[in-house]
Amino acid sequence: MPHTDQSLITFLVLITLLTITPGTDTALVLKSAMKGGRRFYVATSLGICTGLLFHASMSSLGLSAILQQSAQAYSVIKMLGAAYLIYLGVRGLYETWLRKDESEIAKSNSNNQAVLAEKVPQSGTSLSEHNVSERSVRIESHAGDKIQSHPQQVRAVNSAPDSNPDSNPVWNPVSNPLRTEFRTGLITNMLNPKVAVFYLTFLPQFVNTQKNVFVQTVALALVHIVLSLIWLFTIGEFVNYFRAQLAKPATKKTIETVTSFALLGFGLRLAISQT
Repeated sequence: MPHTDQSLITFLVLITLLTITPGTDTALVLKSAMKGGRRFYVATSLGICTGLLFHASMSSLGLSAILQQSAQAYSVIKMLGAAYLIYLGVRGLYETWLRKDESEIAKSNSNNQAVLAEKVPQSGTSLSEHNVSERSVRIESHAGDKIQSHPQQVRAVNSAPDSNPDSNPVWNPVSNPLRTEFRTGLITNMLNPKVAVFYLTFLPQFVNTQKNVFVQTVALALVHIVLSLIWLFTIGEFVNYFRAQLAKPATKKTIETVTSFALLGFGLRLAISQT
């Protein structure tokens, strides 16, 4: 099909409608935005769009044609993608209903520390006379060889952030939650063969064969990726803006349950689909 202005407008309309259609990507971003706010949904969105870029590159190089023609390869990738979506759905339901909420754990720890601080004696006393916690701040008294422990200093130390990067999950490369969110979005798209087939069958309809096909295919794919990024950011920012209202325990549990079931449903649908 000639790449005219009319065909470009048609492409923009169709690709926009396809982009805003709710699907796996929408569920992932909603879930990550509820879990960690702006940083989390940005990481997930970037992972999703990186997966789209991977499939666009494969399609432009003609490698997706191999996937389309090989029923066995298509089936293997499809089942891997379905299994990963099902895993995400089941894990989300487990974390929502069975695992103790992190905020409750933090609140319990905070209460325990407050009780401990109140039990620490304010006046100087021998360490052997009291069962003082190892987290208490101990200062040698210049007047005598006795140990003093101050509740105010205990609270300050307990509330101070840990400067050790290895104990902070944000800085620890092994347990970096942002990396996990990015990887989730990336793998979800890379293991979805329908994305590859979509690029292989949809984009060529708007490519002028008399010009550089590779450049046109990449350009059209980039348009889709940019639109997807804008749409996913919009969804994430909407959830982040109303996060205070949506973060109420009952509301949050409902949203996380719905998104988990959605991921589970997308995985099952992908597994039983014939194409």
